[in-house]
Amino acid sequence: MYDLAVCITDQPMHLPPLPIAANIQFQERSVYTSIGYPGQPLGGYDFNGKVMWRSMGDYLKGVSYQHYTVGSILSQGASGGPWWVKISGGYYVNGLTSRGGATTNTSPYFGTGLVELYRKAIS
Repeated sequence: MYDLAVCITDQPMHLPPLPIAANIQFQERSVYTSIGYPGQPLGGYDFNGKVMWRSMGDYLKGVSYQHYTVGSILSQGASGGPWWVKISGGYYVNGLTSRGGATTNTSPYFGTGLVELYRKAIS
């Protein structure tokens, strides 16, 4: 439930950085949009494990300030995919798929741990 990682490449990737929101209160009245490769078929949809899906789900619960859960159709297998949420008119990455179920996904809270990991990676 605390999956966070940094990848440092030896060549520039030429991609714009994702706007990340850390140390904020949960966006309880927001819809979270996540992307990833689902690990299980879902009735009525083509499934081959090679096509990225998008899921939109409501905030469901924050068990603690360490992780929280949203509705999702991505199931298991979409780990590491980002979650976007609208904050003050802009879209920010505020979670990632860490644990999946049939109808929900859980993310670690983007708090001081993420900020410290980022600082260590760039120093």
